[in-house]
Amino acid sequence: MRFKPDWKFIIEYVVKILVEIFKWLIEQGVA
Repeated sequence: MRFKPDWKFIIEYVVKILVEIFKWLIEQGVA
């Protein structure tokens, strides 16, 4: 049986990282 990645979990994880980076960039811009 082939392994099927949990795309929903992967997408949510990537979005979480992108949000953190976006927030960090905003903080750098404001600072």
